[in-house]
Amino acid sequence: RIKLVARWFVSTLYGSYNKRVAESNSGEKKPFNPILGEQFLASWDDAEYGRTSFVCEQVSHHPPVSAIYFENAQAGIYGSGHFSQKSKFKGTTMKVVQEGRVTLRMKNSDEFYCLSLPDLNICSILSGKPFLEMSSTTFIRSSKGYTAEFHWYTKPWLYGEYHKFDGKIFKDAATTFVQDSLAQEQLFMFKGKWVAESRVTDVATGEDSVLFDVQAQPAADIIIKPVDEQSELESRRVWQKVSEALASGNYDVASREKTVIEEAQRALRKTRAETGEQWKPSMFSWVDDASDEDAVKACYTYLYSAKESIGTGSWVYNNSPHLAGQSGVPSAYASGTQTPSDAFSTAPSSVL
Repeated sequence: RIKLVARWFVSTLYGSYNKRVAESNSGEKKPFNPILGEQFLASWDDAEYGRTSFVCEQVSHHPPVSAIYFENAQAGIYGSGHFSQKSKFKGTTMKVVQEGRVTLRMKNSDEFYCLSLPDLNICSILSGKPFLEMSSTTFIRSSKGYTAEFHWYTKPWLYGEYHKFDGKIFKDAATTFVQDSLAQEQLFMFKGKWVAESRVTDVATGEDSVLFDVQAQPAADIIIKPVDEQSELESRRVWQKVSEALASGNYDVASREKTVIEEAQRALRKTRAETGEQWKPSMFSWVDDASDEDAVKACYTYLYSAKESIGTGSWVYNNSPHLAGQSGVPSAYASGTQTPSDAFSTAPSSVL
């Protein structure tokens, strides 16, 4: 299972950081700065596995933090996570350190997986078409003691190739990660390009097979409601006028519309400060590791020694199935009835 989770992880990184650029051949674009409470709702359909639904909410503006939840009810797979970025320029490259984590769960198993995130390098900012490389080391830790360790490489200055990675899968009964510990039972080795093909080798048998092949696994098309059916907090509605102006090359209008959004947000912050109102996310709640399930706490304790950027807590979807029936969980959280699909119709609207 952890080999399949590793495969899924590589595929999500390609889908998130390279697919759009590869298909449009236009280079990376500077993203909008999400407003507090902004939401993005989407889904994907698959003939074999049914619908995968996804929700995202901007749970903090300073610092910017996005919380996510995804679910495939037919497959019984779901998970919550969050991420934030800290960036700095380094020559012609922007280095983006990603903080956060993802917890992947399965309804038909008590096993779950804790994931850390790679750092990003935005290359060719001053010349050519900007594109992303990944760097640093990331991990997937299973609640049953299995670990996948990934090493992401940027292209060296004078030689080599872009987008390479390698890593290994091993079993480790230790409570904290120790690099190359002799107690680790090596199971699989993998390497390749995360934008093309990667392969995995069984350490015991030497059998070699495909881990993930971009060309052999086409991505499903994303499904998003028309803008006029979205709530006022959904991304494409929030930024509709700015996006339309940019697409038509009218940058003065885009700048004015962007200012309208920013000024409305400043007015909201001022009103909240004057009334003492404390803003809270509508779909996610913060859970400290200290008060989380023992097994979750143990997984992230293991990873924290190697990857402090995972932090010490998680933004969790309020209606995540694993919360159903927990003592101390408010009824709105514990119902377990709302799915990301329901959120399309129940996500609250708010005037900017």
